[in-house]
Amino acid sequence: MSIECETNNVRTNVLLAQQHMETVLENNIIVPDSKPDIGEVIVADATVLVNEATPKGDVVSVNGTIKYSLLYLAEDEKGIQSMEGQADFVQEVQSPENNSQSSVWAEANMERLDYELLNGRKISLKCITGILVNVYAENDYSIAGIEDTNDELQTKSGKCNMLTLSGSYKNTLSIEERISLSDDKPFIKEIIRSDVNLYSPECKVGTDTVYLSAIAEVGIFYLGEDLLDTVQYIRTKVEINEEIELIGVSTEDICRVNMALSNWKVTPSEDDDGELTVFDIGMSINVIVKTYREKEICYTKDMYSINKVINVSKNNVQYENITENKKTTQPVNEIIKVNEPQPLPDEICNVLFSPVLSQTNIEADNLQMEGYIDCKVLYISENSPGKINMNRSEIPFSSNMKLEKPVENMRCNVDLKIAEANWEMASDDEVKVFVKLDMNVMSLKKENVEVVTGAEETDLIPEKAKKGVTLYYSNEKEEVWDVAKKYNTTISNISELNGINPEVPLNKGQKILIVK
Repeated sequence: MSIECETNNVRTNVLLAQQHMETVLENNIIVPDSKPDIGEVIVADATVLVNEATPKGDVVSVNGTIKYSLLYLAEDEKGIQSMEGQADFVQEVQSPENNSQSSVWAEANMERLDYELLNGRKISLKCITGILVNVYAENDYSIAGIEDTNDELQTKSGKCNMLTLSGSYKNTLSIEERISLSDDKPFIKEIIRSDVNLYSPECKVGTDTVYLSAIAEVGIFYLGEDLLDTVQYIRTKVEINEEIELIGVSTEDICRVNMALSNWKVTPSEDDDGELTVFDIGMSINVIVKTYREKEICYTKDMYSINKVINVSKNNVQYENITENKKTTQPVNEIIKVNEPQPLPDEICNVLFSPVLSQTNIEADNLQMEGYIDCKVLYISENSPGKINMNRSEIPFSSNMKLEKPVENMRCNVDLKIAEANWEMASDDEVKVFVKLDMNVMSLKKENVEVVTGAEETDLIPEKAKKGVTLYYSNEKEEVWDVAKKYNTTISNISELNGINPEVPLNKGQKILIVK
């Protein structure tokens, strides 16, 4: 006969592993028939994007795209030429355990780009890429709370604070925007390069709803449809606001969001007069939202009957507790020098920033965070044959955060975002950049507890349920509960007869008189 119990269903989200690997992604670019031969490469650039990460046994399969942009001068023609394209890749990252039922998030950053001009129609690209994979266990648990309505039924209860997963969302957002040229700009002849920076991804929780926001800064180089085929540049900001239905979440929940571009495309369009004065911008953004709720969970640790044998089913619940949830802001100011043989800039068009957190370390009550900002300065130089140039550098940063409640074996989940970014010319060959980094730090401690999930009463009589007197010598780390269960009596019987506190562990070899 099953014993009636109330069940509390909870879902937990525990980081199983964080794996980082460095790989080389290679691709050969063939000049299309409509383009002239390559004479001199002006700018070779690539962005590594992750489309999807899928757990498969002991590996995570990362499906992504190398989006490349090439600007060059032709052998026999004047004027700048461009090629933009992409190549898909699949990379497997080892996972320390079978993760088929896990959820994963992967991100990639290009650490270095090497290229070799094989001939006028072919160029070889090598992207040295870092791929970071986070593997999470999302587990559903049914925790039993036994209704102690029978005097013969003895239950041992417990209580813990548990960080539960109240909501989870994974999708790819499609964002579309149209922008028109200002009257002082020439019509569009050809788009030669486009870039997107994704800033300030945020999420807020309402009742059964999550509100997402971010800013996509789009930069576009194009050739003007005039006699000189002049290189033109525009930059615009696209506000992203999405409302997601997520039943069960509330305003008290903690929200974390990962947003990353998986692709983008900019195409010219005609206006009402049939002139190419409009840019159609399309973006695909991978989004994972997780909302958390701290709950006090009451559970049954163990149970037995004085006169019957009970078959008890148990489960080990893995969860995490928040020890701290803090935010810090790190300003980064740096002078970037444009070194020879690159030409000096006349006009800074855009600066692309990509933050990378390379290391976190906890020492005593201090969290140390180190990383760098990958910085690409795109500029126009009148002394350059192609006019457009790019200067790439890495800006290091470090930040310390005092931990108010440091504990052993804790981990810190650092959500790193660019909140603001600006720049200005500092001198003829220097650019001053200002970046504000937001670091949301959630400190977590992994816990586990064994809980009763159900119980069934049998007709069997326990071997030690008979009446009698016994003198028992306790073992190390034994409790009154353990002795009472072993001899099918009650805790109150033993504690009252021996004058001991049932909440205090017994000493090794302590005499316990048992009378039934």
